[in-house]
Amino acid sequence: MSKTLNNTVIGEYQRDLASLEGGLLISLTGLSGEKDRVLRARFRERGLRVRVVKNRLAREALNRAGRRAIAGLLRGPTAVVYGADEEGAIAAAKLCAELRRDFPTVQVTGGFISGEPVAPDLLKSMKGRLETLSLLAGQITGPGAALAACLAAPGGNIASQVEEVGKKQESGGSPA
Repeated sequence: MSKTLNNTVIGEYQRDLASLEGGLLISLTGLSGEKDRVLRARFRERGLRVRVVKNRLAREALNRAGRRAIAGLLRGPTAVVYGADEEGAIAAAKLCAELRRDFPTVQVTGGFISGEPVAPDLLKSMKGRLETLSLLAGQITGPGAALAACLAAPGGNIASQVEEVGKKQESGGSPA
């Protein structure tokens, strides 16, 4: 490619890739055109985008943007799968694991969150933001609910004893 075209592509990669909070790097080698179309549609269903990049130009764009750690992950034919935020990397890793049976030639070559490389196996085992918040909410409210039950129990015991005394007095018995 001409130097002008290369610089245009580098600028486009710099604009698009350098601003990503999270992504997954995959190799689409060995996929037929039809399988590639189906795979991209599956990613789109989950709100993810797939972009095939020219490694040399993408590496240059990432280096210029100060994302050298991500640039080091680009090896072989590479496509970047990403979403709107860093959770896109987690969703992409989980989806790739699900699609392994239908697309055995697709290889996950790397991943990143917040501009830092993360092992793909770790990405697919991570929980997303909403999942983490719901777990945290459960852990926060759980002890509070147990404490409230403990505090309410003695009051309930006293109330039942007062009720018993009241019933005995009504029936003419003497309170104990």
